This record gives sequence, structure tokens and C-alpha cells, in this order.
Amino acid sequence: MNRGRFQAQAKNMPVKSSVWTTVDTIYKQTGHNHIDNVVGSLTRGEYEERNLAIQQAREFVDNAPAEGVFSFIKKSFRNSPQHRSVRFDVDILEGAAFVTLIEEE
Repeated sequence: MNRGRFQAQAKNMPVKSSVWTTVDTIYKQTGHNHIDNVVGSLTRGEYEERNLAIQQAREFVDNAPAEGVFSFIKKSFRNSPQHRSVRFDVDILEGAAFVTLIEEE
């Protein structure tokens, strides 16, 4: 089983997230799709408060080893250390995520 989530958080904002619980492989593109789901739920202001953090989360997905990353991982990304509650999180709670898709020839 593979289980995890991406989420945007802040003190005065409801948590906005995209979760997965599946036996299917979570490829890097799947990770980007989940990030896009969260980004799509943010207001313009919420996005701008964490745009760099979202880019760092995308880089985390892209830089995962070919076999993916394995649970248990909780990682938070922030635009600014002065605003610690405004963040974008990735949690891999069970299994693996962000596997490199190898195209068959």
C-alpha cells in the first residue's frame, strides 16, 4: 500500500490537500498531479505566499531516486523562515512514492 499527501497550511487558513491511498505505483508525474491539485485549490494570495515552497516540493519529487522514496517522510517547505506557519508539506506515510517511469521500447 502507498499512502501520502501534499498539503498547504497556514495559521489562519484551512488545510488544503491532495491525498493518495493506493496499491498503484506513485510515479513522479503522479506526484506533480497531486501538487497541481493543491495549487488549483489555492487563492492567488495563498499561492503567492508559498510559490517558492511549491517549487521546492516539485524539485523534491523530481530529485527522488529512480526507485522512489520510502515512508516514513514528512517534509515541509517554506518561502520564508519568518513565516513558519505558511508552508507546503509532503508526507509519505506508507510505501513508496515518486518512482521514475521507465518507458518500454
